[in-house]
Amino acid sequence: MSARRAMSLVEVMVGVGIVAGLGMGIFMLLNGSRGNAARATDAMAAATIASRMVDRLQALGYPVLFKRVGPVHDADLQFVKDPAAKPGAVAMPLDWSGVTWSATEQISEQAPGLLRLEIVLAWKRDNVRSARGRSMISAVKYLADPASALRVRPGRR
Repeated sequence: MSARRAMSLVEVMVGVGIVAGLGMGIFMLLNGSRGNAARATDAMAAATIASRMVDRLQALGYPVLFKRVGPVHDADLQFVKDPAAKPGAVAMPLDWSGVTWSATEQISEQAPGLLRLEIVLAWKRDNVRSARGRSMISAVKYLADPASALRVRPGRR
């Protein structure tokens, strides 16, 4: 029978150090990916909200929007209704836990018969105190006057 050689304390400590170092590295990577996933989720939600806001503006029609041409002003974020909702559905208030939202809108005339609608949506995670905590997205849509379009291409309907 051969005698088993026991591991020395130094060998045990080196093994524990290697395992602890690898474990810490893995946990750091998991934490970073969790933060990236949260930022990506916020960005997708912001893109959806900005798109709905532009759609809501566009639905007002050219004549109404032309009267609203002017400088940048705060946009109403109290209600962002889903355009696919059933008629008569009640719009729900914008509630995204842990995120503070703000938005501005500007309608400007780019050329006779051409309006530019711009929504700038900004958000800040309440629990993040770094530069990455504040983000923004901009949605721009150009809207042509239907009457101008008919004058440019007569006979088309």
